[in-house]
Amino acid sequence: MALLSDDVMVDFGGGSGKAAFAKAWKLDRPHESGLWDEVKTILRLGCVHENGGWLMPSFGSQLEVQLDPMTTLFAIRPGSALRSQPRADAPVVARLDWDVLTLKEVSGDDRWLRVSLHDGREGYVGPAEVRRPLDPRMTVDRINGRLRITAFVAGD
Repeated sequence: MALLSDDVMVDFGGGSGKAAFAKAWKLDRPHESGLWDEVKTILRLGCVHENGGWLMPSFGSQLEVQLDPMTTLFAIRPGSALRSQPRADAPVVARLDWDVLTLKEVSGDDRWLRVSLHDGREGYVGPAEVRRPLDPRMTVDRINGRLRITAFVAGD
């Protein structure tokens, strides 16, 4: 909480402030909060210096304008398998290395995503292997000489 700016943006509907952040991330129920998992993932994915602050993860700012943020996915675990069928033992179509993927379908049980590569090859990956540009992201700015989290939002 000490790293948050007093008016940290929590959502695009006007939600802001430390109390809104605590409520949104269920900080009163730590066993239900996904905050630390998100922070670990965001930090692991790097940052980009933009407009005087830092945006994390960096790939959101690298998204080409013509790509649809609702169907675009980034392969975030180098070496992940793109499988021919929605099974962990299915043959590997390709090994992913920071590839940009297009979401085609989500399995009924949400355990597999059917995706395509830019070259047209298709296959299946698990949700933990990818990240959407609209997933939670963080902005850090320098305020009065100190780094503060000024936004921690998901969506568009």
